[in-house]
Amino acid sequence: MAQRLKKDSSPSSPVEAKETLRDLIERHNELTLRIEFINAVLDMSRESFAHHDGLEPKNIVITPDGRRVQEHMIESILLEMQTKILDPLQNELKRLNSKKV
Repeated sequence: MAQRLKKDSSPSSPVEAKETLRDLIERHNELTLRIEFINAVLDMSRESFAHHDGLEPKNIVITPDGRRVQEHMIESILLEMQTKILDPLQNELKRLNSKKV
């Protein structure tokens, strides 16, 4: 009677494992850079366009027809940027950090 061998799911060579590890490291580095840049943009935007530490905004945003963009709208947009752009990247980085290699 013929025996069936269980197929091994491990990489067929050490080179493949290194490439996978390299991919993980590169993705980690990319995520870290993206997260830091987005944090800097959000921090600068909050400092420039929103109340912080009891201080008035340093700048205002005016539309081409002369209307001021209200601060609550700016804060809402910054929060949306955080939840739709920054949070998913941070979650991906957390998942990546939790992987066992």
